Amino acid sequence: MTVRLKREGILFFSILFYIVMPINKVEAGSCCGGGSSSSLVLPKFAKLGVSLSLTNEHYDGYWTNNSSYLIDPPDSSLNQYRMTVGYAHRVANDWQLSITTPYIVNDNRYTGIKSFSQGIGDTNVSAFYELFSKVQCIWKVRKWQDLLPATYIGLDTLLPTGLSPYSNVIDSFSVTGRGLYRVSPKILFDKTVYPWSFSFSSSYGYHFQRPVNQEYGNYIVPYDIRLGNRFNYSILVGYTHFFDSMAFTTLSASYAYLNEEKALIDDVLNDTTGLSRHSGNIVLLYATTNRSYIFKLTYNFSLREKNWGRNTPLTDTFSMEVNYVLR
Repeated sequence: MTVRLKREGILFFSILFYIVMPINKVEAGSCCGGGSSSSLVLPKFAKLGVSLSLTNEHYDGYWTNNSSYLIDPPDSSLNQYRMTVGYAHRVANDWQLSITTPYIVNDNRYTGIKSFSQGIGDTNVSAFYELFSKVQCIWKVRKWQDLLPATYIGLDTLLPTGLSPYSNVIDSFSVTGRGLYRVSPKILFDKTVYPWSFSFSSSYGYHFQRPVNQEYGNYIVPYDIRLGNRFNYSILVGYTHFFDSMAFTTLSASYAYLNEEKALIDDVLNDTTGLSRHSGNIVLLYATTNRSYIFKLTYNFSLREKNWGRNTPLTDTFSMEVNYVLR
């Protein structure tokens, strides 16, 4: 069965495929903490952490299903604002749990027609296990074991707490979530040899099937949908400068890739779904002397070129984040 979505509904549905769950933001988690990938990850031996971030995402055109880049129609301005809160807690020597939830505001003008909506987005619950026994940040390589990275393995679970196209919403501009459960095994490698730091993270997500009997508040002939498997990875390089007080600032750049396969509608592939995107991140981080507070400014971007994305919008994203870590 073909999903009966309006063209703009398909576009905004694909937007939320990756916006509600941010693209990986890899930081030096083993040393300063304050977040790694889309999850809040504690540094080694820290007891708990709290995170608050404010994000403005501005849409600037989109890539079609054949990866061509097109600008938005005239008299259009599409923006999403998010306030995301997170909490992480160490439950054992090498185990930690975290939860993050965004509050989303959609403020859009599409071909001159204005819309405004707000609500809770999807919630992410994560568990991580640390495959290292001590802090892996070093000043000098003395033996080959010094090059071993801090390694985390974990599992993210996406809970559909937001409003999806299958909820009782008026239109696609009111959507704040995916509408399906997803589990994502993931791995993170982080290594710092001051002043340089390097990180790699990757995850592979599986969406669970669900029945659907309405779209945008209208009842339809029921069908079953399962969104495609979702793969992403991110590579980061950073440089750290220490102040006399031993507070420090880190400037880092990263590249991220995201791909989601086509969805299954009643076990048949739907060619209008699926997406991919290449993007870059620039992050400026400041940590206080005792490492209790970490402040971050993040800019996420993509090139306005063919083949840098597929079936998804191009966005410029600015984010401010503050983290508190109790050691």
